[in-house]
Amino acid sequence: MIREPSLGEQLDQALTFDDDLHVTLGQISHRMAGREIGMLLLVVSTPFLIPIPTPGLSTPFGLALALLGLRYLWGSDFHLPRLIRDHELSPKTLRIFRRTLLALSRKVEWMVHPRLDYMLRGQGRIVVGVSIVSASLALAVPGPGSNVVPALALILLALGVLARDGVFLIAGAVCSALAWLYVALIGLLVFHGFKYLHAWFS
Repeated sequence: MIREPSLGEQLDQALTFDDDLHVTLGQISHRMAGREIGMLLLVVSTPFLIPIPTPGLSTPFGLALALLGLRYLWGSDFHLPRLIRDHELSPKTLRIFRRTLLALSRKVEWMVHPRLDYMLRGQGRIVVGVSIVSASLALAVPGPGSNVVPALALILLALGVLARDGVFLIAGAVCSALAWLYVALIGLLVFHGFKYLHAWFS
């Protein structure tokens, strides 16, 4: 029986390129045939949790990931939007991604393994697809610090897809619902902050 590659081995294989190459997300996705959406969710969401500058990217990337979520929901073949497919990662950025994602995989690998695979088919797949769309749209909402929980939800969903782990998929679905509460709270804090400043300077 052929052993299935571990999560860390999958990530290492997908993210290892020549040191001097500028790599596109499309090239990374191509190496994850059959699990492209899991890799894309992981790679695109991670920058919103680590200190890589991403000014103005949460809205277009969030909307693009929502489109991928709809395609996953409908069971459509993946044809990546140009925004994602052609987005280049410099060698330095790719090294940061690889180092960060491999470190993440080492921390969670003991928890992630195939189980509750009904979450990848039928009604379970619908829940996962809706959760991807919901968390992606929450990620698209601009605001200071508003990306953290939506990105975490997408990362949990990504790990669930990559490892065929229904527990992580369920956790990601719950987190995607909580993401909107978090975004709403950030919005209220910003609104009342501006209201307070306006009253202060009036």
